[in-house]
Amino acid sequence: MRKRISVCFLLCAVLILAACEKGTYRKILSAENGVAQSIGAATNIVGDLYDRQVIDREEKNAVASALLDANRLLDSFNKGAKAVHAAGDSKAAYLTLVEQLAVGVRSLNASGTLRVKNGAAKAQIDALFASIEGAIGILRVAIEGGK
Repeated sequence: MRKRISVCFLLCAVLILAACEKGTYRKILSAENGVAQSIGAATNIVGDLYDRQVIDREEKNAVASALLDANRLLDSFNKGAKAVHAAGDSKAAYLTLVEQLAVGVRSLNASGTLRVKNGAAKAQIDALFASIEGAIGILRVAIEGGK
């Protein structure tokens, strides 16, 4: 009996989702989750670098602070996107918001900003910020591809 209820619920959920047109805002919410996951993964990796004593406390704190700033920028983007959605889904306004997010995140890891001494750790941290920027690029594509 439980299986039938679960299957019925699952089938209804799939049909409802298939019937709903995916607007720009829903696509943004989905793509934004990728940016948040990239920031979270970066935070975990930086903690691991510190735990393995590849970076020191000062370097860890600087990178963690930059990642916290990235998270704040993402939160600001979310609030702006919510306001744009409430005002009528302007693709141009969404693109302005995502550009502000991209520029802000890019500046956090500008050349020499974080001052990580270990070359291998610096390369990893650069790759982490590149992955966050890549997720922002996917967010931009989601907006451009929306209705």
